[in-house]
Amino acid sequence: MKSVLMMKNNFSPAVLIVLFAFNAINAQESFSPDNQADIRAASFQKVEIPDVSEVGQIGRLTGMNVSQPAPSVLFSNLSAHEKTLDFSADREESHRLAPWFVRRFHFEGGLFIPFNNTNVHVGSNSGAYATDIDFENDLGFNTSSFSAFANFQWHISRRSKLKLSYFNLSRSADHTLDKTIEFADHTFPVYADVSAFFNSHIAQISYGYAVVSRPKYELGVMIGAHVLKVDVGIGLNTNVGSVGYSTDYDFTAPLPDIGVYGGYAISDQWAVNAELGYLSAKINNINGKIISYNLAVQYNPLPYLGFSASYTGLNFELDVDGKHMDGFLKWGYNGPSLAATYTFGRGF
Repeated sequence: MKSVLMMKNNFSPAVLIVLFAFNAINAQESFSPDNQADIRAASFQKVEIPDVSEVGQIGRLTGMNVSQPAPSVLFSNLSAHEKTLDFSADREESHRLAPWFVRRFHFEGGLFIPFNNTNVHVGSNSGAYATDIDFENDLGFNTSSFSAFANFQWHISRRSKLKLSYFNLSRSADHTLDKTIEFADHTFPVYADVSAFFNSHIAQISYGYAVVSRPKYELGVMIGAHVLKVDVGIGLNTNVGSVGYSTDYDFTAPLPDIGVYGGYAISDQWAVNAELGYLSAKINNINGKIISYNLAVQYNPLPYLGFSASYTGLNFELDVDGKHMDGFLKWGYNGPSLAATYTFGRGF
């Protein structure tokens, strides 16, 4: 009987040591990098705490002072590893260096509804008198109109981008004059029936650099040019409906401008962007001033597809000294637009 008790006392510590070593190896493997994905699930499993009597019995058999572990100790390692996993899940969001709307390629197209204010003065080089013509009031042009527009952006890097945009507007009207108009080399008398047109094409190219680029917002400077092509004319209608005589004037003006731009990500789907440009300069025979601005709210229901509503304004003042005629154009258009956007390429 005594030999049996001695065997029991000698065997029990060895068994317990092996069991503790086996449990330590399993614990180390469970927190290895390959198994960290399972920690969350493990944290919700039931952890059985040994009964006090069982712990006391192990102590009596081994002669060791074994006490019941506190529950906080049992869960401390799990809590620490769970915090580590939470940080890893948020790492992708914190890794973003630029707002979500800054993508490699950006296409936009939509409908623009400008409200126009057009003043034209065209005289001959001989010094003949020319009338300042308000196309909306003097020639019966509609103030509002509709036109399509498109632009493309290429983000070369997180901070650098190139932008191309195009817009055209063709307007015409038939009107009975309330006053005599001198346009170029022709005189259009009061009460005359005239046909007039004003066609414009505007292209813009610009380079922008984000001086400040953060995950929620950016602020940058830009430099570029608007290229404005205008063709304007007036024709006198006879009683039978044909044109008795007409005259037109056209020019192309490259107008450089500088400005600032910025954007702010309100949420993961909503953002607001703004641009402001200005320059007054003389290039060859063209003396011009340009003021442009745009304020847009963008919503992306899908990562690559979005919609925007904006308010855009562009105001020109141009003095053109031609070979045969001198022209002055003061034209401003301001109005809302609706557009769809498509973006692709990685973000930053």
